[in-house]
Amino acid sequence: QLGQLVGAIGLRTTQQNALSFLAMVDALGLPQFPSFGAHAYFNRYSRWSIREFLSDAESAVNSAQSMPTSTLERLGVCIPAMEAGPVDRGPPMNCGPGNLLLTPTMGQLPSSHGFQRGDWLFVTFPPSGTPGVDKVGDSESMEAEVLSILPPPSALVVKIVGKYALVAAEQFSKQVCRVDRVANHVTCGRQLTALVTLCSTVDLKPEEVEAQKKEESEKGKGKKGKK
Repeated sequence: QLGQLVGAIGLRTTQQNALSFLAMVDALGLPQFPSFGAHAYFNRYSRWSIREFLSDAESAVNSAQSMPTSTLERLGVCIPAMEAGPVDRGPPMNCGPGNLLLTPTMGQLPSSHGFQRGDWLFVTFPPSGTPGVDKVGDSESMEAEVLSILPPPSALVVKIVGKYALVAAEQFSKQVCRVDRVANHVTCGRQLTALVTLCSTVDLKPEEVEAQKKEESEKGKGKKGKK
């Protein structure tokens, strides 16, 4: 649960706020670790992982707000005009009230696009809005995760995160938006999963290790005897 909590920290969270939140959770004694060493190891490296993720996100948002859209499109990190709608094709698991099918107004994804499954994006309505800014006038920018890219590639299926998570398909159907790639959550998620697995393992005492080896050895002998 702690790994999922750390992995759910949003793109717009500042590094300072993220670290303060983790420190507060730790101070409450909520995480349960098998040893002090596992506790210290998880605290240290989970913070490194989340700081790297948020640093990438902050850099991408600054670029999206300061660089011309045409330049970002050539770099493969922006699609300036996509029409949103409910997911009506692709795997059934991609359907849902909070998922959107984003189709480029030009028909297909540009050949230079660098989007892939697991990317976290800012989906901004309308396209002239400011990426990464929650709400300014009629402009609204939301966090989303790429669930799949439909062939040939022709569209993105994304999961909206936040207050529109359950009504995105109804709220934004037929509207045009801008999409900016911010960071890929796969690497961060794998790091956190590995940390949780490693730090949840109970350390065996020497006598327990010997007893386990003896038990496995006896099992092996029993199997040979049956043959």
